Parts: sequence; structure tokens; C-alpha cells
Amino acid sequence: MKKKNKKGFTLIELIVVIAILAILAIIAIPVVSGLVDKANDSAMAANARTLELAAKAYLTEEDDSSLDSDDLDNALDRFELKETDITDNGKFSYTINSKGTVTQSTKANTNGKISVSNQ
Repeated sequence: MKKKNKKGFTLIELIVVIAILAILAIIAIPVVSGLVDKANDSAMAANARTLELAAKAYLTEEDDSSLDSDDLDNALDRFELKETDITDNGKFSYTINSKGTVTQSTKANTNGKISVSNQ
């Protein structure tokens, strides 16, 4: 008698594999999204620090006592920083006070910007 040669997987085996992959995907997606949020928060903090250092360096070099929006533009130009890079193409907004300290960093709902407050 001839033996039948069985090749391939049964339907049940394929369904079990797909179920296992689905469970792994359900577990992995929230973990990955949490890592993305942490990375965005780190990027926002790093950009705020860069902005603050550029503003304070500009104030020191210019012997200026307060920062206004024109000074901020000059500081960004001097240190070859672009507002779109600091705001990560509109993802973040920053408020900087007249002493050059970043007072607020937020995730932008609309277009991110850098503004100077008179406080």
C-alpha cells in the first residue's frame, strides 16, 4: 500500500498561529505608542533647553537686559537655529520670558510657535 504524503498545515494550526500573532500585536501596540510619547517629551525638553541656551547666550553677548521677539529672531539666526526645527515642524510650542528662560513647553494643538512673554 502507498502512504499518503501530507504536506502543509491544517486549518486549525493556521488559525492558532494567527491568534497568537494577534495577541502579540494587541500587547505591542500600546507599548510602542508609550515609547513614542516619551520620545516626543524628551525631544520637547531638549528643544526647550536649546532655545533657552541660545536666548541666554544672545543676551550675554549683546549685554542686553531683556529679550523681545526681534531679539529672539536674532538669537535663532546667530546660532543657525530654525523655528521649524525647534518646534519640530509645529508639534511643540514654547513661551520664553524676557530673561531668556523657557517658561512653558507644550504639545501644540495647532501650529507650534515660539513666543516671548513680558513677565
